[in-house]
Amino acid sequence: MRLIILFTLAINISIGSYAAKGETHFGKVKSAMGEYAGDIEIKLNEPNKDMITITLYEKVEKSPGKYQKTSQKIKLNTMIIHSIEIDSVVYLIKQLQYADGKTQPFCCIRLLEGKPEFGLYQWGADIDPKRQVVYFKNLSSYTLLSSPTLTQTRTSMMFLFAKCDIIKAELRDAKNGFITNDMDEAARSKEISRLIAATATCL
Repeated sequence: MRLIILFTLAINISIGSYAAKGETHFGKVKSAMGEYAGDIEIKLNEPNKDMITITLYEKVEKSPGKYQKTSQKIKLNTMIIHSIEIDSVVYLIKQLQYADGKTQPFCCIRLLEGKPEFGLYQWGADIDPKRQVVYFKNLSSYTLLSSPTLTQTRTSMMFLFAKCDIIKAELRDAKNGFITNDMDEAARSKEISRLIAATATCL
């Protein structure tokens, strides 16, 4: 039953010759339906729609020694895409939480520092603290550094750093937690980087 649902969500295939539309990158896609390599129609620095189009190419031998290049265009639902690799950079497609509490789905983020349990991510291809995202396992969503939610995560961080004695003691002594309202995105990014480095061996 699960496979049928995934197939319904994921596949929309036609064969022929196509011109790429919009922002297109050659890369690899890992999904619940399999792995694909081809031209991926996806925006790295802007939100995307819920379906990602990939054009696959193949050389078919029409007669001995003569080949014809064919293309096959498929569409995958972003919900079943595990990762996308473009120019040796691996992106995840995630919903992001803004400072006003609103969310934006289908954004391409890449890990800058840390690991899935506690990581600092960049939305898009360029380095910009205003578009950086933090995630840890007790946080409900991938959250932009500008979000006030990060000043309210003291309890969650206590659970996250349960095995990190030095950081736990530091957090107990901190009146307002590690991230405060007077920090801009650059300062928050620096603090998150410090915490990632300090907890690398105990998370």
